Amino acid sequence: MSDGTAGRSLLSRIGAPVNAAFPRLSWDLWSTRRTLEQARPGELAPALRNRWERHSGVPAGSGLAMPTILLVVPMADHVEIPWEPAVGNYSFELYETARRCLGDDRVHVLRIQPGGTAEEWQGEVVAYLNDHRITHVLGRIDIEPNASGDWSWDVFVRRLRREWPGIFLPLTYDSAYPYLSMHLDRLTRLHSRTMPVVLDRPISPVIRPHRPSAGPLFLPLSDASMEVLNAAVADVSHDLDLTFIGNVNGYPYRAALLTALEHAGLEVTVNPQREDGDSMPGFAAYARALARSRVTLNFTRCNGVPVTQLKTRLLEGSLFGTLVASDSPLYAEEYFVKGEEFISYSSPVDLRDQLTRLREDPARLQVMRDAARAKAEQLRIWNFWTKVDEGLAARGLPRLELLPS
Repeated sequence: MSDGTAGRSLLSRIGAPVNAAFPRLSWDLWSTRRTLEQARPGELAPALRNRWERHSGVPAGSGLAMPTILLVVPMADHVEIPWEPAVGNYSFELYETARRCLGDDRVHVLRIQPGGTAEEWQGEVVAYLNDHRITHVLGRIDIEPNASGDWSWDVFVRRLRREWPGIFLPLTYDSAYPYLSMHLDRLTRLHSRTMPVVLDRPISPVIRPHRPSAGPLFLPLSDASMEVLNAAVADVSHDLDLTFIGNVNGYPYRAALLTALEHAGLEVTVNPQREDGDSMPGFAAYARALARSRVTLNFTRCNGVPVTQLKTRLLEGSLFGTLVASDSPLYAEEYFVKGEEFISYSSPVDLRDQLTRLREDPARLQVMRDAARAKAEQLRIWNFWTKVDEGLAARGLPRLELLPS
């Protein structure tokens, strides 16, 4: 073994127990290294102002009269997926539902083209923010807008605090993974006018205690998409008792739970949307598979990390007329009523017994599906933007000023 390899092996053995005892230490060291790498003389004044704002109780706010939100759409959401309804492009859904909740004239979208440097896309965004008097900007921070391999959102945030007085809303889908939480922690530390928006779990205690953020919440679904999808499922009948729709390969927790359910006597149809051999079915096929299900499974545990998450499948399954059976009620009960709008089970045998009772009382199952669908219809547009607005208010930052629902 070379000296370099031996050294790395020793550091790895030392690092594991240190990280276990001091879980934030690696985050702090990484953030400090990034700060030293990015330090510039021109950063001193905004850094001191940011520190004062973070500790003064009430951030300075944007000072602009009319709240507007700009969606910075990552490349993967508008090049690989068409910019149109009902195709699973959630940047499109965010934009369309923001127009509904704020008004057409108060929502902008700027789609960054692939290629180019981080400095170029950041300059384009900052210029647009100032030219159009934007007050709030939303961007998904776990991928780069220009499709580059480097993560440069912290450089972007440093530029925002120097050149633009508004509010940054970093969005992430899967904060259970420590590197995403670490990124959010750094962005929140760098810029007092940053408020994370997190789909899967409450993030405030994890990154910056006593500094509210928005989440967990559901990704929205627009009226335009629902019109297309409702037409796609109109002729579908509930011919499948129990389904699971999602990836299994590479997800040991899901595979083990499906096996345990089968051993308990439950027949689970996995991914019926792929029955025709299509390995990458579209969003309409996904909706049809949900609509065929009397009950569909929702696995809430993050793959590879023992963290429970809120899954948008709970909303989508309910929207398309299936009853969702979740392996945990955590976070779901904030939105749906357990035992009336979804069910939760403590073991495969418990789920089998609950499903047996529902099969014997189909009228009860229909009542629950109808109640879940009505609740999901209430949530699909307004939940995301209402939660963001509430998070801004809790932080003392300028709100989006939503229209009446």
